[in-house]
Amino acid sequence: MRIVRPDMERIRKWKSTGTVTASSVKQFYNDYKGKKAKRYQISEPVPTENNDLVKKVVGATFEDMVLKSNKDVLVLFWAPWCGHCRAMMPVYDNVARKTRLVDDFLVAKIDVSVNEVEHFGLDIVEYPTILLFTKTNKNSPIEFKGERNEYAFNDFIRAHASVNLAKMKGPNPFDANEL
Repeated sequence: MRIVRPDMERIRKWKSTGTVTASSVKQFYNDYKGKKAKRYQISEPVPTENNDLVKKVVGATFEDMVLKSNKDVLVLFWAPWCGHCRAMMPVYDNVARKTRLVDDFLVAKIDVSVNEVEHFGLDIVEYPTILLFTKTNKNSPIEFKGERNEYAFNDFIRAHASVNLAKMKGPNPFDANEL
């Protein structure tokens, strides 16, 4: 049995295991009300190292790495079986390479086939989906809907980022000659 509680920011779930009886339901509810019930979320294990240019986000780290981060975070929601996702990975890696010197900008990805994201109003229904969570407005991410090339990402980031982009590499950070 589960308790699902949508609130103003996130959808939270709690799960009880074991046999469902009148007393176990009552105990589960009392544990929930007393804040003793354990939250439930599908997540890969938290990576022990996360040193790639594109940071790996998992269900258990989404809140800290994206929502509580003091950075603008560009997140690719992808699935390994998605051909469009696999095809755009080299472009996404280049975006991370070009923005790596910007202190307050993070490029990340989350495999939604094995990770659950708890964020109210966030419903990923097609892959890839790319959202920019600005540090000034984490509750209203901006969806990237452009062509999946460096120039379109450059335009998108420059139009929507809330951080100083002066450290982006090169005069035109997505110049094909610099990739």
